[in-house]
Amino acid sequence: MKPKLYKTLSGIFIVVCTFLITFPAAVYAVPASQATKESTPITKREPKRGYNPETGKLAFIGGGSPVKLPGGGRKEDTTPQERAMNFVAVYGSEFGLKNPSQDMKVLKAQKDKGGNEIVHYQQVHNGVPVIAGELIVNLNAAGEMLSIGGEVSSDLALNTQPAIKPQAARKNALTEISKLYKVDKKGLEVSNPELWIFDESLLAASTRPVELVWRMEGTAKDTTQPIREMVLVNAQTGDISFHVNQVDSTEFDRSNKLQAESDDLQIAPSTVVSTIQYDDLVIDELRGYLYGADKTGNKIDVINITDLSVSNSYLLASDALPTEIELSPDGNELAVAQSGLDRVAFV
Repeated sequence: MKPKLYKTLSGIFIVVCTFLITFPAAVYAVPASQATKESTPITKREPKRGYNPETGKLAFIGGGSPVKLPGGGRKEDTTPQERAMNFVAVYGSEFGLKNPSQDMKVLKAQKDKGGNEIVHYQQVHNGVPVIAGELIVNLNAAGEMLSIGGEVSSDLALNTQPAIKPQAARKNALTEISKLYKVDKKGLEVSNPELWIFDESLLAASTRPVELVWRMEGTAKDTTQPIREMVLVNAQTGDISFHVNQVDSTEFDRSNKLQAESDDLQIAPSTVVSTIQYDDLVIDELRGYLYGADKTGNKIDVINITDLSVSNSYLLASDALPTEIELSPDGNELAVAQSGLDRVAFV
């Protein structure tokens, strides 16, 4: 990429509605009622696939034309959750789902200003949620699928009856946090244990067996201590399966410094929600990025496929109006069709 076109958009998180792309044609897929493992959606413009470079799992389907399900009934007769689940039934097997209607629970359904619908699903197994097992389905105002993003744990077959009592798990978590931070147990608080399923392959490349765990969060009673430790205790053995401090210590120190300088200072979240609708998307699987053509903003956004955040933005000339992009075979250059200037730019 040419350095002169580089511009950082630090802290901007782009929700999955980033992928609410509008195209004139529709892709036709097999309806959920007829979907089987042998069924292949009939497409005019096949959706693109993106894989998480850290886990190797499929993380995104979209960027083609809107997908329509013939025979799926009128939009007025179905809910957004039902429409979204029809698409999960068609494409869920690619993510590793066997029984989408049983394995996915609706967390939230919402509509954006343009009338597009976003349905967020949590993966469950025997009613127990899976850490980082989530899918988000984006539908346009006509009820057609724009994209599915997320990851799930495949082929789950574990016992969900814990052998370790929650009180014992909480005691083990408290001991672990106390040892990690050299803090007396009396100075710590631990949340009530919740039963979850932990599949490390959803977080990083791993062949570790899936585990049933008690999930807790430990914090210091002294709020000046940067401790917000998520601890997972194996629900069958009582061992610590995983732990991570969810506090960014650098940001924590900065916040404390600013607060000390002015008690009246309010530190606003650095996250800014974007509702950009890209005219084109290309996938750079080697680097784990999506590149989006933002026609209105005269720029190309670089989107991290792992967390769907905008990491960089490449500004184009005024009135460039980028509409199509192509990635070179070596992945080092983008060809950008600028409809406003009637020429191609290379970044």
